[in-house]
Amino acid sequence: MKRVFILLLFIGSALFVRLFAQTGGDHKAGLVLYKEAIRLFSLPNPTKRTDSLTMSGLLRVVSTIRANRGNAPVFFDCYEKIGVLKQTYGLHYEAIAFYQKAIASCMRYNLSDSLLFNPYLHCGSAYYSRHSFDSSTHYLKKAEVIFLKYPALQQAHHLYNSFGAIYYEAGNYQQSINYFQKAVQISQRVESPDKAHYLSGFKSNIASALRHLEQYDAAVDMYKSMIPLNRNRNELFINLGKTYLERVKPDSALHYLMRVSKADKYNPIVLENALGHAYLQKQRLSVAYTHLNRALLLNQKNQVRGRPLQKNINIGLTYKLLADGEQQRHNLEKALQYYQRSIIQLDNNFNDTIVYRNPSDVTAGFRSYLLFESLASKANCLQKLHAKEPNPESLTSVIQTYESALKLADYIEKSFDTEDAQLFIVRKVAPVYQQAVTFMIHAFEQTKNKAHLERAFRWAEKSKAATLYINLKNSQIKSYAGIPDSLLTKERNLKFNQSRLFLRMDKAATNGEVTALTSEMRDNELALSRLADKLNDCPNYHRKKFSLDTINVTYLQRKIIRPHTAVISYFQANDKTYCFVLTRNGIYYHASRNDEQYYRALHTINAELRTIVPGRHYRGGVHARLLYDRLIKPAEQELISVKSLIIIPHNELTLLPFEVLEDTSRAYLLEKFDVTYQYAASFLQHQKQGSIDWQNMLVVAPFDSINRGSVTTLARLPASDQEIAGLTGVKLTNRAATKKSFIKRIANASAIHLATHAVANSDDPSRSYIAFYPTGTNDNRLYAHELRTAPLSNVQLIFLSACETASGKLIGGEGVMSLSRALSYAGCPNLVTSLWKAEDHTTAYLSIRFYAYLRKGYGFAEALRSAKIDLIRDGRYAQFHSPQYWSHLVFIGASNQASSHVYLWLLAASVGLVGLFTGWWLRRRKRKLISSGVI
Repeated sequence: MKRVFILLLFIGSALFVRLFAQTGGDHKAGLVLYKEAIRLFSLPNPTKRTDSLTMSGLLRVVSTIRANRGNAPVFFDCYEKIGVLKQTYGLHYEAIAFYQKAIASCMRYNLSDSLLFNPYLHCGSAYYSRHSFDSSTHYLKKAEVIFLKYPALQQAHHLYNSFGAIYYEAGNYQQSINYFQKAVQISQRVESPDKAHYLSGFKSNIASALRHLEQYDAAVDMYKSMIPLNRNRNELFINLGKTYLERVKPDSALHYLMRVSKADKYNPIVLENALGHAYLQKQRLSVAYTHLNRALLLNQKNQVRGRPLQKNINIGLTYKLLADGEQQRHNLEKALQYYQRSIIQLDNNFNDTIVYRNPSDVTAGFRSYLLFESLASKANCLQKLHAKEPNPESLTSVIQTYESALKLADYIEKSFDTEDAQLFIVRKVAPVYQQAVTFMIHAFEQTKNKAHLERAFRWAEKSKAATLYINLKNSQIKSYAGIPDSLLTKERNLKFNQSRLFLRMDKAATNGEVTALTSEMRDNELALSRLADKLNDCPNYHRKKFSLDTINVTYLQRKIIRPHTAVISYFQANDKTYCFVLTRNGIYYHASRNDEQYYRALHTINAELRTIVPGRHYRGGVHARLLYDRLIKPAEQELISVKSLIIIPHNELTLLPFEVLEDTSRAYLLEKFDVTYQYAASFLQHQKQGSIDWQNMLVVAPFDSINRGSVTTLARLPASDQEIAGLTGVKLTNRAATKKSFIKRIANASAIHLATHAVANSDDPSRSYIAFYPTGTNDNRLYAHELRTAPLSNVQLIFLSACETASGKLIGGEGVMSLSRALSYAGCPNLVTSLWKAEDHTTAYLSIRFYAYLRKGYGFAEALRSAKIDLIRDGRYAQFHSPQYWSHLVFIGASNQASSHVYLWLLAASVGLVGLFTGWWLRRRKRKLISSGVI
């Protein structure tokens, strides 16, 4: 009966439209037709014919009724619905034109701005479908502004799902999950017949993001849980196939890809790409090419006649897979052509088919991680071609392509607004840096061109601690880029609130509390994301944030490296460790093998140093000598006149205190040089110098006399009273040394000394903490995520006399996620920090001697070295002479902090010379007076 009614309605409307067309109609008839068209638009199961009839009616309405304020709502509604119908049938650009007409009519006649939500949202969706992600983001942001003003608006779940899709395409998968989860949360509150369909799609999107974050088991479980719902089954099967492809399990991938039903609605290009990828992994290249070429044909068929082929990110992947196949066949020239086509598809502004050219500007507009992969793969392909026929032109092409890829990676990382997302890119890009640095060193070996060695050094340094450097730089830029104070205050409050929510999460007692706090934390992260977009709208900040960071070797040599100082920077690349030596006189490099013997020595000495058993003999000497031979000895020629080293470690070497390495005479490196550690050479260019105001020190010792009856399980530190006895300034000891008291005073401190406990959390570095005196609320932990936002930019030195403050999770390319890194993140330029659990009395001895040397005018690194030498030469502490008792403390910071005791010596020498000259002059004067008879 229902079908009969719809059919009669359809016939009646059709006759009305035909009659209307014959008679010409008038304004009143146009309004009647509008009502009929709206009724047709609202049919539950419209056909293509019905939609065509509805669109014709709506077009006739807007061409008939008068354009005035009274009819403006009708114009707006017609334009929006025509856009929806156009978009339904894939006519995205035509749809956008009608959405923009709807927006214009709303603004022209001052209709309620709440009406703008849908056309903004639909415009964003249409541009996304055409892979115009910059335009999509522009309209989605406008829609979000409207939604935040009118939170009762419908379709908000689609808005946040669209935002999630944009972040997903950009490679910011962690942030995309936040938006997808927000879409799920909103849709659960909306009553709609399509609710189950939307929820299934949103959850599938979350699983896809988890897949890209390499959380494969979680992604597979989520996909499989949705199969019984019989919704979006094809999408689920394709995504399951992709998951197994990323795990390089092509047979499991094909098991799901073959279950896709071609009778249902699905994206055939995505399926063909997945099938082609699976057969590439199985090395069945002819079958793979059949599927990939089919994807190209489908793309051509999907294009609108009379228009040039539109760029398509999926086709960008198709060409990359074809190129990968040609590399398997060793057809490097053809592979290169396919990589070029892939890059053209993935970059809206690049259309050059000449394979030796690359996008000139990779720092504008939307950029995807897939574009980076294609550029990096192209560079690798060019490198292989150069190896076959080396010449200056091919060498230049390889360098330029690597340069484009690495600049793009830098831009993508800077565009992400969370550290987790940035660290994900760091891990992904690290292998490309290894290839690029290794290639440049080989180029230097072949050509002896110093520029190639300097480029290798710059790329090596750019790969280290990039996330830390970017965030420090951003903090500095915000202070002078003209950003309104209101935005900076809002950012600080949001970051503080995020830490507060972390703390509340730790104390949550029920699943309900955890769920509520998780939702609140996600909303807070989304608010930070919106704020980051507003900050990027500030032209001066945006320009400086995305400006190219370069490491100027000449500047380092002339302005940073002092006489008798050398920078030794290490870079691990597969089977070799490269050692760059930079002095005022030049740049040099050496290479050592990363064989089993090397890794065994590195692992054993680290374990030996971190195992303190009274009475047990230190057994790390043989390993220390092997590592000296590999890491230091090759550079001895450049270190002949050097007294100070700036060591920049890499990956596993960040866990090694180099001072324990021994030469053939069994002398420690400590006995030859004072050592400063730094995260990367980029930090050397912006380091701060300063001196300690002893009266403004902040000294903390919470566990000097704590007793067993207290509410903490942390042990008493009896030597901490002795450790801080000679220090001045504000002292917080025992009950006064609370977290609250410390936070209240840190902004005004010139230096901070923390004689306390610290606990590293390798699983979740943000929850590593420094301990304070336990209060009744048990709020005595200052976590790493709180330290990152602490006001430490005016603090010249922090001495972390606590256990494991430099320990934590090691992330390749970035370094150790530690408490000391959190303090550097907050802006403190100089740190003395601990690599492992320390012995209380030796730490107290070292800190006392350290400050004594500082008062004599020594630099931080010199003072620490001198304190350590005092310990190993002090007969009273003979049981503490082995390295595990003194090498845990290391100095990270400003290498060019001049030693004031040198200037005091020079001043004294100058005074002495003046005194000698004065005495000689007076004696000479006296002799003249005597000879003249005056006296």
